[in-house]
Amino acid sequence: MRRMGFPENIASIVERHVGGGLDAQELSEMDLPPKDLIPTTLEEKIVCLADKLVDEDGKSSLEKEIQKLRKKGLEKSIQRVKELHRELTEVCGFDPEDIEI
Repeated sequence: MRRMGFPENIASIVERHVGGGLDAQELSEMDLPPKDLIPTTLEEKIVCLADKLVDEDGKSSLEKEIQKLRKKGLEKSIQRVKELHRELTEVCGFDPEDIEI
């Protein structure tokens, strides 16, 4: 995204949406360059959670996505996804899982 000239805030949204966000230690354990990729802005958080609530078949449940993360051993990501869900439910005033797609 950056090489293509997209603004930094857009590139950051794309970069930070995976797995509920990943910290430097988790990336290092995956043999990736250590970098903090935890979503921090509201936009990053929305895209990160939305990525969990939609899969190749359409709408997914948070519990189903948490089970996928658990199978990958990404316990920190599970806690971050749960926190994102809680935070965005509070900000939106409704449960994002209730959105029809």
